[in-house]
Formats: sequence, structure tokens, C-alpha cells
Amino acid sequence: MTVSAAFIRPLPHHDVRDVPSLAGAPLNIPHLLGPEAWGRLHPTVQCRFLPGHGETPITYRGSLDVSRSLIGMAFAAGAILLGGPLPLWRGSDAAAQVDVWQDRDGGVIWQRRLCKPDGRGETVIRSTKRLDMRDGLLECIDGGLGMVLRIFEEDGGLIFESQRYFLDLGFARIPIPALLTPGICRVSHIPVGAHRFRFEMRMVHPLYGETFHQAGEFDDPIDPTAIPAKEAV
Repeated sequence: MTVSAAFIRPLPHHDVRDVPSLAGAPLNIPHLLGPEAWGRLHPTVQCRFLPGHGETPITYRGSLDVSRSLIGMAFAAGAILLGGPLPLWRGSDAAAQVDVWQDRDGGVIWQRRLCKPDGRGETVIRSTKRLDMRDGLLECIDGGLGMVLRIFEEDGGLIFESQRYFLDLGFARIPIPALLTPGICRVSHIPVGAHRFRFEMRMVHPLYGETFHQAGEFDDPIDPTAIPAKEAV
């Protein structure tokens, strides 16, 4: 089947905060947020999202409660061909490890390992947050599925929220209708203490409601007192 050229087109432009004009510019969260919103973030959250991640991974360990609806399971099964970014299983207190490092193109890679509570295997989810000259902040998995993200501060925490989904073919992006996605994805990084934070991911479909929910706490190996404060650029 040939896909009509009318459906293979760049996503519509939307305003972003002064995205750097060069492709491959290092991801700079303080710049995207702006100085006022960045200044409202809890200092420990600022430390985790300062620019300049190296190629050596920083590892965060914790546990997650993982749930999904029946509709969510159908979306997870369908996404296996696109890299399987969503777990098919459910469970409480699942051991989790997140490794974060910068790739050579300036993006930041987040690799998540979720161990099944019964010990029978794990789910590995790898995505890259990067800047795009046209659409701003993107998050893409290796299989080509991606999201255009909105980023903002809320009660001292950092929130990433999907605006729309797309399939990246390399030469073009195919927009995915909202009804054919798991729904709006909202990821929260919430401060808990000097060396601990709460992660929460929730997806809500416009018709079927909540399809996925993950929540739990992680240890933070970064000492915020050892890193000098930096202002947004």
C-alpha cells in the first residue's frame, strides 16, 4: 500500500522558546524553561536537568508501580513493532533503573529497565530527548515513534507533557491522530529530598481515559550541594 503524499509532511509549526538555530545543539532545559520558571524549580531538580550531560551514564535506581488498562494493553502490544516503549505487564514495587547520558548529536538518552515483579525478565525502554529546529523539544524512541513535548514547572517539579505524536521515517514525519495513540503523556519529576525524587508517568486517552500509569521513587546519586548554581541562558 502506498501512503498518500498528503499524509507524509512535516508537522505544523508551533512557537517554542527561542530554539537554537543549529541542529544537534545540546539540550538545554534551563533555556527552554526560561529564567523565571527555572528559578522556581527545586534545587535538586535543577541539578538533574542542568545541561552538559557527558557520555558516561548517570544511574538512578528505585522502584515503580506499573499499571495499565485493557485498552492500554492493546496499545502496548501494537507498539512492539515500534520498539515496545510500553510494558504489557502490571505490578507493584517493580525494581527500576534509569541510565541517562548525552549522545554525540546533543540529545539526552534515557534508558529505563523495569524488572517484572515475578523476576521473569525485564522491559527496556530507550528514548532520546532532543531539540528540533521546527518543533522544539522532541522525545523519540529507537523504533521511530516520537512526541512533541511541552515543558513547564509546577510546584517546584518539572513536567513534560506530550502535544502530539508522530512516526519518524527519516525523510518525513507522519502525524498520528490522537485517537490512535495511548493519549496525552504527562511525566513529572517531583522533589522528595536531597537525594531522592518521585517519578510519575500518566497517559490519558481522549475517549478511554487513563491507559497507563507508572509511579515510584528513585535515589539521586548527584549531590546538589557539590554543583554550583547555574542560571538559565
